[in-house]
Amino acid sequence: MKPAILITVALILSFLFTGLATWYAKRRGLLDHPGQRHSHTAVTPRGGGAGMIFTLVCCSLWYFAGDGGFWITCALPGTVVLSILGWWDDHSSISARWRFLVQLTVSILLLWCLVHSGSFHRSGHLVRQTAWPAGSSWTAA
Repeated sequence: MKPAILITVALILSFLFTGLATWYAKRRGLLDHPGQRHSHTAVTPRGGGAGMIFTLVCCSLWYFAGDGGFWITCALPGTVVLSILGWWDDHSSISARWRFLVQLTVSILLLWCLVHSGSFHRSGHLVRQTAWPAGSSWTAA
């Protein structure tokens, strides 16, 4: 597959799905209002990133089509879990404790997957974790 085709499809899907997610947020009243902890100055629909994530999933599955290795088996599922968490938080507030627990779990599973898939490299050498779970020191093999 030519990269230009994939990029074009990704741009079109991102535009369409982000527009759909924004329309859905406005219709459901999922709006973020300006405040001290927000960088925007106008009312902003929440969840527009869902369109980007949906595009990422679609294009990844299309691009890797059966041979995605680490990306399809580890990174993409983690991304989807975190996206669902964000979507759920947009619809009904989730406590910071539960959000952190899910994010920490996904991060640990991603690191585990990196180490065991052989996909985590530094300077051409596989980096493996030692003293797990007592400590997280990383050593170059």
